[in-house]
Amino acid sequence: MSKSQQYNEEEISLFDLVSIILSQKLILIIPLTISIVLAISYLQIAEQKYTITQKVTPVSTVSDPMKGSLGQLASLTGANFGKNSGTVFELYFEGIHSLETAKVLAKNVDILAKAFPKYWDANNNEWVKPTGIIQFLKNFFNVLVGRPQLSSEKPSDTLLQDFLQREVKIIESLDSSIVSVSIKTADINFGKKVLLNLHQISDEELRKRALERSSRQINYLTLKLGEIKNIEHRQVLATALLEQEDISMMASSNLPFASEPFGAPYPSLKPTNPNPIIIIPMAIILSLFLSSLWIIRIHYIASTKILENEE
Repeated sequence: MSKSQQYNEEEISLFDLVSIILSQKLILIIPLTISIVLAISYLQIAEQKYTITQKVTPVSTVSDPMKGSLGQLASLTGANFGKNSGTVFELYFEGIHSLETAKVLAKNVDILAKAFPKYWDANNNEWVKPTGIIQFLKNFFNVLVGRPQLSSEKPSDTLLQDFLQREVKIIESLDSSIVSVSIKTADINFGKKVLLNLHQISDEELRKRALERSSRQINYLTLKLGEIKNIEHRQVLATALLEQEDISMMASSNLPFASEPFGAPYPSLKPTNPNPIIIIPMAIILSLFLSSLWIIRIHYIASTKILENEE
């Protein structure tokens, strides 16, 4: 067995490995210093984004119809509505990320222009197709994978929906019914406008649907009350009719229907992105890791040459 093969098969202890790395302090310190300087420079020039948060609570007077008299009526008639139908409050959050909400929000030119600044020419107040090397590479990649190209300058509704799904976060509280809806942006006023509009659009859409549904159910229940003679069925129908009239009355008012804001949207006190608590430690760890690998490689090459020369 040659000495080089013998060296390759020898095990090195963790202590020896650390000693080898620490023996090359210069190779550790120089890249580490450069990494820290680059990380700090990035933090200085990067766009500072704040987290804008809107807290909302469910409107307590909105109940799930299937838990009331309509549920009893369904059980009497043998109907099965399933167990996965969401509450009005849950549907409110689904609506925030929905295409229907994006279509309504896209009508607000100010919000759409700030969400997609590359598509908006502020000097001429018109939509333009984004240009530049990054956009060229995106278009080239889309051609390769068969994705559709931009057919117009104005961002599409699906593009805005993708923006909402990516940027607007929904966080539920573990110990209360309060839910936080947030967005990270450099423009605080823009973030507030987005959250306020999303609340109004989603709540209004649920209000319209509830009003239409309750109107149809009121007509149906009123018709059935004139046909059914069974006392038990008539009591359930009458109670269900009162509940639907209550829902119709609530949906017809100007008060929040599914979700009520718990105060106004507010920004974080300090920028939350980029986060120096994450960026700087990551730069240090990555620098030390790569430098250690380089030192180990140098030591291995040097040791191998020494063994080959001794042969």
